[in-house]
Amino acid sequence: MLCWEEFVELRNLHERGWSVSAITRHLGKDRKTVRRYLADPNARPGVRKPTDKLIDPYAAYVEARLEDNPHLAGTVLDRELGEFGLPVPTGRWPGTWLASAPTVRPATARSRPSRR
Repeated sequence: MLCWEEFVELRNLHERGWSVSAITRHLGKDRKTVRRYLADPNARPGVRKPTDKLIDPYAAYVEARLEDNPHLAGTVLDRELGEFGLPVPTGRWPGTWLASAPTVRPATARSRPSRR
């Protein structure tokens, strides 16, 4: 993804006759990215659309569990959510799904009481 300044510079360099390879070296971007922006006349730089989080379908369950016990351990939630079908880490690398803590932690932080 390009920021607005890079997008304008890419278009200007292309109009001056620079090759795709020269533009990629100058901007430090991948050739496919540069080609995509050059090939689509309607292409505009911007922010990516937010994607759904893996935990979103289970948010109500997490909130209910934390309302019952605000000090519930994240590992317990990991195990319970794994039983519902949310991928959880296996502890072996490679081939493990290691996003469990970053997935559960923000969802639980909203429901937990402040430490202060």
